[in-house]
Amino acid sequence: MVTSGGSIGQTGVLTVGGNTSLTAATDITLGNSANAFTGTVAFSGANISLTDSTPLSLAASSATGSVVLNSTGAVTQTGGLTVAGTTAVTATGAAITLTDIINSLTGAVTFTGSNVSLTNTRATVLGASTATGTLVVTAAAGLTQNGALTIGGNTTLTASDITLGNTTNSFGGTIAFTGATVALFDSTALALAASTA
Repeated sequence: MVTSGGSIGQTGVLTVGGNTSLTAATDITLGNSANAFTGTVAFSGANISLTDSTPLSLAASSATGSVVLNSTGAVTQTGGLTVAGTTAVTATGAAITLTDIINSLTGAVTFTGSNVSLTNTRATVLGASTATGTLVVTAAAGLTQNGALTIGGNTTLTASDITLGNTTNSFGGTIAFTGATVALFDSTALALAASTA
C-alpha cells in the first residue's frame, strides 16, 4: 500500500508479487514498461497512468481526472472503475474485459486490444479504437463516438440510443444492437445480426 499527500511516480522498475494499492492527492504515474504487478491494482487519485508488463487486473479504483492503462496481457477487473475524465486502455494482442456493473466512465473511452467488452452505468462515448476480435458494449444510457472504430470480429451493442455515424468506421463481422433509436455507419459491407430497436 502506497499513500501520498501529493503525487506518486517512479524512477525504477516495480515488481510486486501481491496486490497493489495506490492513493495520491494528485497524479499517479507508473509508466515503466518493465513494471510487473502480479496481483490486483487499486488506485485513487487525479490523473492515472499505469503500465504492466503482465496481465493487469484492476480492483475497485477511482480517478478524478483521466486514466491511461497499458498492458502486454489482458486487462480485467475485480471491482468497479470510476473515472471522471477520459479512459484509454491498451492490451497488446490481448483481451480487455471491463464489465463490472458499477463502472462509471464519464469521459470518452478508447481501447486497443483483441476481444473487448465494456459495461458503463452512464452515457458512453467511444474514442478512436481498435479491436482485432469482438466488441461488446453495454451502456445504461446513450452510446456515441468521437473517433472511428475498427473492429475485426462481431460487434454487440446495447444502449438506450446508439449513434455510431463516423464515416471511417470499419466493422469486420456482424453487428447486433438493442436500443431505441439506432444510427450506424460502416465503411465496409454491413452485416446485421438479430437486433432490436
